[in-house]
Amino acid sequence: MIKETITIQDAVDVLNGALSLDHDAINALIKARVECNEALSNHPSIQIGVNDDGSYRVGLLGIINGLFGADDITQYGAIGAKMDDTTGQTIKFILMDNASKTQTSL
Repeated sequence: MIKETITIQDAVDVLNGALSLDHDAINALIKARVECNEALSNHPSIQIGVNDDGSYRVGLLGIINGLFGADDITQYGAIGAKMDDTTGQTIKFILMDNASKTQTSL
């Protein structure tokens, strides 16, 4: 069944479900970053990181957060990945404090 809309909580639930099914694969995807261009870095809601040399990088969670937009004040996305401080492994996906009950049309 194709979903016409999805809530932020729906996305978090799917991510956590995938993490429980194959932790290694999802953890690797979430930690992976690829270089991207300045045009993508200027997208209003996709979350982009900046390397020390000023180049840009993007990851899967940044793209997913782009579906829901960014907080007007913090400019952060609605979904976060809670990481283990010791191992650096993804523990779970969470709604950030700035997340609303907004739905996004797909």
